[in-house]
Amino acid sequence: MSGAIAGGGWDLRVTERCLTEDLAFDPSQASADLSTLAAGAGLGAALLRAFLDKRDTVREPDDEGVMERMAGGTPAMFPLRRGKRQRGLTWYDKRSETIWLVAAHHAHDSGDPDDSYAYFRSLRRDQLLPSRADMTRLREDRADRATEAVWDEVPALMRQAAQTRGAEVSGHVGRVPISMMMTDDRPPHLYLAVSRRLEPGGLEPPEPFLVALLAKCYGHPYDADNWLPYDREMPVDRRHTSGQGGLRGAFVHPPAPARPPPLAMTGSPRQSGLRQPDRTA
Repeated sequence: MSGAIAGGGWDLRVTERCLTEDLAFDPSQASADLSTLAAGAGLGAALLRAFLDKRDTVREPDDEGVMERMAGGTPAMFPLRRGKRQRGLTWYDKRSETIWLVAAHHAHDSGDPDDSYAYFRSLRRDQLLPSRADMTRLREDRADRATEAVWDEVPALMRQAAQTRGAEVSGHVGRVPISMMMTDDRPPHLYLAVSRRLEPGGLEPPEPFLVALLAKCYGHPYDADNWLPYDREMPVDRRHTSGQGGLRGAFVHPPAPARPPPLAMTGSPRQSGLRQPDRTA
């Protein structure tokens, strides 16, 4: 499922279990856009609209208490109200900055032994929290957005690097931290260091993002079967890389001069898992 971006900047998503079991959407709709599902008819769509509206600017509502007596090990979760009968349950995952709709119920009767809150308490922790497949879809969705952001955000960083030759320029493409430096050589060399982790969340960008980024920076149609412009000479600064949890690699084009300048975000090319060019040819 494609999630939504809240006004506060976090992702809004629904677990597949909640989508298919509680909201009664067909499993084939698990990859559908969330806003499209919310625009439909029925109770499930109505609760999705309430979710998108009420969690757009509020991650953990002040007017709702944390659900109590939940399954052991369950993190803090908050009720979501729509009218008298519909209730949802949301969880804010601080690590990935995502609010998940993890459960829903359409027949709430306050005080009844079978009300919505009794149903929520009956669910195990593993039924409530996002599955590995849910997290994979989140990662892929963010990677797609980051790849699209390459075309919008890279040119501004390159202009800044061109205006400050020899100085490192840092920024983000989507949620991926990058650094670049343009030299005074003729032609100039563009050094590029790419973090292997999105910020926040610690999810590694996939290979298509890296290929798109390099193509935009260097004007060359790289692909998985093409040599990528790794820079073997650029040293690794452990003081910086330790804070990033490991970095994807450093690149330069055209071929590096004799003494390339160091970049704070530089990482070892071997960390990428992609093939390296044969510089002896």
